[in-house]
Amino acid sequence: IFSNPTTMAEQAKVLKDALVSSAATGEPVSENAAVNQLVLYNCTGGAETTLARAIIEELEENIVKIYLFDEGRTVLCEREELVKLPAPLLAIPQMLVYKLAYFDPAVSQA
Repeated sequence: IFSNPTTMAEQAKVLKDALVSSAATGEPVSENAAVNQLVLYNCTGGAETTLARAIIEELEENIVKIYLFDEGRTVLCEREELVKLPAPLLAIPQMLVYKLAYFDPAVSQA
């Protein structure tokens, strides 16, 4: 499964389609946000929109530190940019696992 780039591309498309369909119907997290909560990050800045699955790492009054687990990076955002992660998005494996296994020879040969 990890050595097939088509599978990785197919999984990425499934994830992207699910993120787009979930973004419009997501329930805002707002006051109910908690550390370690899984969320959908929905950031619209300029001409681009970023949709990503994330986990809340730290909470301040208006700023939230989240880890985008499909990309393997941490960002700061506002609470209004987070919605509860819909259940269908939990069934899709983390894309970072696919990326590491495909592009890192040490992982793919393990």
